[in-house]
Amino acid sequence: MGAEAEFYDTEKDPYEINDLAENSEFAEPIKRMKSQLESWMAQQGDLGIETELSSPKSSKEAQWKPRLEKYYKANKDSFDRILKEPKKPTRKRINRKRE
Repeated sequence: MGAEAEFYDTEKDPYEINDLAENSEFAEPIKRMKSQLESWMAQQGDLGIETELSSPKSSKEAQWKPRLEKYYKANKDSFDRILKEPKKPTRKRINRKRE
């Protein structure tokens, strides 16, 4: 997985020193979590990196644009799949006053 994902055991490694993404023991949980994230993004209409690349809001964000473009190119298939999935309607949240 390498640059595509980072995976840490934050209970045993709270400073996120030991990246477990390359450890085959964690391949299935990483795959499952990535799939859940992609589904959630599609459900929310979240275009992810594409939205971020379209217009940086500040000079600090503009500094990240080359890195984001590189990441997007490396993961283009995943993002394209998300963008092609039909958007599902989301549930409306009803705010009720607590008594």
